[in-house]
This record gives sequence, C-alpha cells and structure tokens, in this order.
Amino acid sequence: MVDKVQYLAERYEIFRIVFTASLCLIPYVFLRLTISFLLISLVSWIIRNIWWHVNDIRISSNGRGVFITGCDSGFGFLFAQHFDELGYTVFAGCLSEKSDGARKLRKEGTKRLHVVEIDVTKEKSIAEALVYVRKHLPRKGLWGIINNAGINMYGEVEIVPVSLYEKCFDVNLYGPIRVLKEFTYLIRKTKGRIVNITSVHGLMCTPGQSTYETTKHGMETLSDSLRLEMSKFDVKVIVVEPGMFGRVTSICNEAMIKKRTEDILEMWDQATPEVKKSYSKSYLMSWLPKPVAKWPPEFDDISSLIRSVEHAISSETPNSRYMVDGKGITSFLDHYAIIARVYNLLPTWIMDAVIAKWRNCYKKPK
Repeated sequence: MVDKVQYLAERYEIFRIVFTASLCLIPYVFLRLTISFLLISLVSWIIRNIWWHVNDIRISSNGRGVFITGCDSGFGFLFAQHFDELGYTVFAGCLSEKSDGARKLRKEGTKRLHVVEIDVTKEKSIAEALVYVRKHLPRKGLWGIINNAGINMYGEVEIVPVSLYEKCFDVNLYGPIRVLKEFTYLIRKTKGRIVNITSVHGLMCTPGQSTYETTKHGMETLSDSLRLEMSKFDVKVIVVEPGMFGRVTSICNEAMIKKRTEDILEMWDQATPEVKKSYSKSYLMSWLPKPVAKWPPEFDDISSLIRSVEHAISSETPNSRYMVDGKGITSFLDHYAIIARVYNLLPTWIMDAVIAKWRNCYKKPK
C-alpha cells in the first residue's frame, strides 16, 4: 500500500513538472505562430504590391464618363478635380449649382467637367440628373459611378430621435440606392465600375456614432450583394473604406458643425424628462468635433485615398475593397483603421473593453 502511494506521488510529481513545462512553452509556441503569421502577411503584402505595380494595366480615360455624387466639398470635390485631370468626362453631382465647390469646379475644370445639380434624397432630382448625363455622355458612355455623398451625425441611441436616424439613412444609404436604381443600366452597357465610398465605421462600432455607422454597415452589405449580382454582367463593384479623414471632408467645417449643433438641440428638445435627468446639454455638445477654420486644411494628405479610387475606376484588375488609413489627431496612426481591421477577429469582450476604455464609456454624463 505504501509503495502504491509512493508510486502515485512520483507520477503526480512528474505530471506537475510536465504541466508546468507545458505552460512555460505556451507563450513560446504562440510567439512563434504570431511571428510566422506576421512574416507570412508581410511577404504576401510585398508580393501582392509588386504584382500589382508590375502587372497593373490601366484603362484609357479617353471617351469615358464618371458620375460622382457629393462634389460640393470634401472627397467628392477632390475626386472630380482629379478625374478631370486624368482625362475623364466628369459629371460632378452637387447639391446646389451655386455652392462654392460647384462654382470652383466650373471655373477651374476643363470643358469635360459638368456640374450636375442633384439631391440624392429626391427621386425627381436624380431623374433630372440622369437626363442631363445621358444627353452629355461621351462616345464610350458612362464608365463609373462613385457614390460619395454623405452626412455624419452624433448621438447615443437613447437620445437620438428616430427622425434623425431617418435623415441620416435618407442620404447615406437610401441616397446611393436611389442613384444606383437610375444609373446602373448605363454602367451595364459599358461593363464599367460602381465605387461606393463607405468608411472604416462600416466595419466597427463606437459609442455615439450609431446613426452614421448603421448606414455605413448597410452600404458594406449593399455593395457585397450588388457585386455578386453584377458579376453576370461583368460590372465590378468596389468598396473604398476611408479611415481618419474627417478633417478633409466638410464634416468638420464651421457650417457643418452648426448643422450638427442644431441636430443636438433638437435631440435635447425631444428628450423625455427621464432622459434629461441622466444626461445634460453640455454632455451632448461634447460630441461635436472642433471645427476646421479653412477647407481643405493644408495639414492632411489624402493622396492615398485618391490613388485608391483612381485604381478602382481605371485598373483592369481592381480590388474588391480598399481600406485607406488616414491620420490620427495626435499621431500618424489611424486608430479607427487599426480597430476596424481586428474588430471581427478578436472576441467581442476584448473589443468592447478596448473601445470603452478608448472612448471613456465608463464615465457618467455630467
């Protein structure tokens, strides 16, 4: 009996040694796997970029048209200028023909650039824009649509009224759908491109951005469905996901901040007494970003974004998706793009903890 107990004790000691050794080896094994994964990813990225640059064949812009929405300011304005310089016939969709951006495009653009007034929330306006585009199509037809028009809104789910959700959806999601319903047949004729400008916010979730992010998630899904549906017509549907470029768009200019302030005041006026007990008007105002006095700001470079959209339109072999890193407010890193890349890879509890800490979710409103 004593020998048996001694035998079991020895076996248990061996088990403890092996188990402890295994625990010590786990970090080493995972480190090796992590390093291997990173090396494979780096090599794949290098090979892909070399292949991209060596074998990238561009389609001639001569005689081809591109229709872009949201050209009054921001990305759309810069896209219109760039594609005009490349030699495309550009139909720059602007909310108002009298806006500063529309005037500047008309003044500085070539004869190939047409300013087209369009309100993506109104079917009649889209139909009238289609008539104009059809009348002025170049000889090879409409090659590309760039759905870029959009607005941003801030607010937490409990506070934002349904009317503001509807307003954001009307522009950011239903707007592109309306445009596609009218213009897609022209793209089918040329076997061209549909480029939807979404956002890294369409791949992640953050507090206070549900109005904007639900529309961008919707655009991601819409684009994936449309890409599969258009494959039988040899039409390519591409998603471009900009990161931290908010200061380059009109989202941060003084006029837009004024509109968002009006939205917040509307939220506060419609809030119930129970909600007002837990929140404050100053807390709601803290959602607003600091306005950029001059547009476009001189300190942000969006050449990487413009190159991605150009490649999507003009390459014979475009990617299905382009995530384009911007620049952080306090560093060269784009925190939003980094989080978007790992959001669906890591467990939910980890991402919740990271974002809650980053966005100070545990602090109660004052």
